Order: sequence, then structure tokens, then C-alpha cells
Amino acid sequence: MGDGDACETVGLVYFFGDGAPRDQPRGARAWERSCQLGTADACDQLARVLYAGEGVLPNRPRAEALMLAACEKGSGTACLELARFYDDTAVALPQETRGIEALKRLCKATLDSDSAQACYGWGVLLKHGHGVPQDNGFALKVLQRACNTGSIPDRGCDAVPQE
Repeated sequence: MGDGDACETVGLVYFFGDGAPRDQPRGARAWERSCQLGTADACDQLARVLYAGEGVLPNRPRAEALMLAACEKGSGTACLELARFYDDTAVALPQETRGIEALKRLCKATLDSDSAQACYGWGVLLKHGHGVPQDNGFALKVLQRACNTGSIPDRGCDAVPQE
């Protein structure tokens, strides 16, 4: 069976060489196993390295799928990365609508660091009109929600449109 959290930690140790010789492919394999065991943060870690091609061959479609899965499991960090991914991509991606829905759902959840990050991501997409109709008024409300949690210092507040 295995323990997802333990596999995630093994991935961190090998990928960053913190306590063992640095071995990025081995770290990525540990995150893959952890992700399969349901650890959202490991899915997010793996998605980031697949997106950047850091230590592994780049695979942006797989990165999007992993970010989306982690976001849907409640990882605010993954939701934020997903929003950045969508905001940086000029064309709509196959799962973009589903990803934006996941951001909205987590943002509307209880105010904690995960929902704040999702709100920040959703607010930036609203502000830029990427994947959703541009709506500065609603973007302000969503970004203010992220700003008010204080869990991502200044990020949500800095993105609030100035009058």
C-alpha cells in the first residue's frame, strides 16, 4: 500500500538533496507514488517539475491534469499554480473550465490558507479576463477575500485593483 505523506517527504529529500544525494528523477518518482496514494501536495510538486521540465522531461498536459487533481482535492497552492498556468497560456486548455470551477469552489469554502490561494488565483483570472469574462468589480471582491485572510501576506492585497 504505502503512506502518501512519507512518499512525499522521500520525494522532497531526493529532489532537493536534503539528507540524501540529490536525485531529481527519483524524487519525482516518489511524488508520483505519493500522488497516486492521494496526497494533493505531492501532485502539486510533481506538476510543477513536469511544467518546468526540472529533473524530468517537460509534460505540460500532464502538469495541468495533476494541478487540477490537486486543486480539486483542496490544495490551495495547486489552485494558485493552476491559475498562473492558465493566465500564462495564450490559448484555452482542454481542462481549463473544470480548473476554474475548482478554483471557485475552493475559494467559496471556509477561509483558510488554501481557500485564500484559490481566491487569489480566481481573482487574477477575473481581473485579466482569462478563461472567464473580465470583471474588475467582482475581481475586487474575490481578491479582497484573499487579502482579508492574511494567510498569503500582501499577495491578495497587492492584486486588488486600485481606483
